[in-house]
Amino acid sequence: MSNPLLTQTDLPHFDQILPEHVQPAILELLVRARKTVQDCLHATSHYTWENLVAPIENVEDDLNKAWSPVSHLNAVMNNEQLREEYNACLPLLSDYSTEMGQNESLFKAYQHIAQSDNFASLEKAQQKVEKYHFGMRKQVLQYDNVVNKQRETIYKFRDNLLQDH
Repeated sequence: MSNPLLTQTDLPHFDQILPEHVQPAILELLVRARKTVQDCLHATSHYTWENLVAPIENVEDDLNKAWSPVSHLNAVMNNEQLREEYNACLPLLSDYSTEMGQNESLFKAYQHIAQSDNFASLEKAQQKVEKYHFGMRKQVLQYDNVVNKQRETIYKFRDNLLQDH
């Protein structure tokens, strides 16, 4: 049985997504994302948009395309099994975000791009993305700790409400 969360389509096939698809898909996509980051960092020491930012953006877009329908289904068709799968993935995604934000090599690679002569030749949209990643990685740890605490509180409260009804 194929996993619809791992199949790239223009629109998600909500009717095919089952709770048992969630964790395997997210785990596989996180492995792909981490591998892409490591491959990009080890392939060269001269980082560019094409050899660093674009591949990471693409693999993280795949992750977002899988997580977004899961998040939506959890909001509109919540049930115990989906809620368990959804909640099990939250710390995995948070850990990935923290890991990427604390990755000093990745930070230095983005810094290399931002300080390179080629930065001025990037399109404005690319510069914005690069500046966004550079700035985000500088502050992600503090932000992520706050968000994790808030997320835990909100989802615990939500789960308690759902279990009572």
